[in-house]
Amino acid sequence: MWLIIGYGNRLRGDDGAGPALADRLRAELPGESVQILVQHQLTPELVLELVKPEIDRILFIDAKRSQTMACEFTPLDDSLQDDGSCGHQLSPELLLQSAEK
Repeated sequence: MWLIIGYGNRLRGDDGAGPALADRLRAELPGESVQILVQHQLTPELVLELVKPEIDRILFIDAKRSQTMACEFTPLDDSLQDDGSCGHQLSPELLLQSAEK
């Protein structure tokens, strides 16, 4: 089962693109093959969703400023060592690393 997490701040205009796309996918995709979450930011509590046995793929959707691409798919860098120094908000890499422990 896919886990799709759309995150961003809807109050900041285009930063709300992640939640908006996740909402749209929720309306279009069958619920038995996908779980869709809409979040303001990635938090440690999301590890509980990532480690569910039925989850075998995860897609993070977030807005990113780009001059050249309307949509861009960026693979996560599993070699990135993120120390989580920004507080309660996590990067996708740190969230996945936490789920592995």
